[in-house]
Amino acid sequence: MQSFRKNLAWGFSGQVIAKACIFAYHFTLPHLLGREGYGVFALQFALGAMLLQPLLELGFAQLVPKWVGRGHAEVFGMALRYQLLSGGAWILIFCGIGWLTEAPLLLSALLSVHFLANSMQQTGFGVLRGLEDLRLESVLLPIQNLLALAWVLWALQQGWMEPWVGAAGLAGSRLLGLGFLLGRLRRLEPSAENSTPLSWNRLLREAVALGVVLLMIQLYFRIDTAMLGWLRGESEVALYSAAYTILEGTFFIPALVVASLIGSLSREEDFSRSFSKGFRVLSLSGVGIGLTVGALAPWAFREFYPDSFVESGALLRLLSPTIALVFWGYLTTQALVALDQQRAYLGITALAVILNVSLNLLWIPEHGSHGAAWSTILTELCIPVCCWVQIQRVRSQ
Repeated sequence: MQSFRKNLAWGFSGQVIAKACIFAYHFTLPHLLGREGYGVFALQFALGAMLLQPLLELGFAQLVPKWVGRGHAEVFGMALRYQLLSGGAWILIFCGIGWLTEAPLLLSALLSVHFLANSMQQTGFGVLRGLEDLRLESVLLPIQNLLALAWVLWALQQGWMEPWVGAAGLAGSRLLGLGFLLGRLRRLEPSAENSTPLSWNRLLREAVALGVVLLMIQLYFRIDTAMLGWLRGESEVALYSAAYTILEGTFFIPALVVASLIGSLSREEDFSRSFSKGFRVLSLSGVGIGLTVGALAPWAFREFYPDSFVESGALLRLLSPTIALVFWGYLTTQALVALDQQRAYLGITALAVILNVSLNLLWIPEHGSHGAAWSTILTELCIPVCCWVQIQRVRSQ
C-alpha cells in the first residue's frame, strides 16, 4: 500500500505537469497551423498512432513490467532488440502510406522518429514499472513535454505554419529523453532474480498477441479520425481531433493507477485486493472528471480557441461520458494481461474494432464528427463490460 501511494504521488505530480504541457502544445497547434493545416497534422499523427506505434511497441510496454516484476530483467534487452531491428521496415511502410495520402514527406519522417523513440522509451519505463518505481518516468516526461512546448511557441513567434513543425517538437524531445533514459537504465537495470530463463519464443508469442491487441486498440481509438478524413475531409478531422485531444489528456490517470498496480495485479495472491483498490480510485476520478469536462467544454472552446473550432465544444460535451468508460477499460484490460488472458483480450478488442468501424460507416457519412463521437461512446462501453465478464469467469475457476 505504501508503494502504491508513493508511486501515485510521484506519477500524479509528474503527469499533471506533462499533460498540461502537451495540452498547451496541442492547443497552440490550431493557432499556428490553422484548421486545414492542423487537420493534415492530426490525420497523419492518428495514422502513426494507429499503425506504426503498435507495430513498433508490439505489446512489450505491457510485458516488460509483468516479467520484470516476476524477476526476469533480461526481457528489456530482448524487447529493445526487436524494436531496433524492425523499426526501419515499419517506418518505410508508414512513410509509404503518407505518400499515398499526400502527406508531406518531412511530416511523415519526423513522426516516424517520434513513434520509434516513444515506443523504446515506453519499454524502458516498463522496467521501472515492474520494479514499482515511477520516479524517473514522472520527472522525465514533464521535461520532454516542456521542451516540445518551448519549440512550438518559438515556431509560432517565427511564423512557421507548416504541419512538420508540430512533428518536429515531438520527435526532438522524445529523442533527448530516450537517450537520458537508456543511460540511466544501464546503471539501474537489476540482475535477473528468477533462475528459470525466459524463452524468447514464449515472449514473442505473448508480444505478438498483445501487439495485435494494441493495433486493434489504436484502431478503435483512432479509426474515427481516419474515417472522418476519408468520408468527410480534413476540416472535419480538425474539429474532432481538437475535442478528442482534451479527452485523451485525462487518460494518464488510469494509465498511472494501473502502472502503480501492475506488479501486484500480476501476483495471484494480491490480485483481488489490487483490482478493488484500482476500481474505487478510477470510478471516483472517472465520473468526476467526466462531469466536469462535459460542463465546461462549450465555454472553453468559445473562449480560447479560434472561431472555426467552436463546434468542437459540443463534440467534447458529447464525448465526456467516455472518460469513465475508458478509465474502467484501462483497469479491466490490464487485469486480463496480468491474468495471462491475452487471447481473451485480443478477442474483446477485435469485437470493439468491428463494432466501431461498423458504426462509423453507418453514422459518419450523415452525421460527421457527431456520428464518430457516438460510435466511440458505444465502443468504449463494450470494452470494460466484456473484460469484466472474462475476469469473473477466470477467477471463478
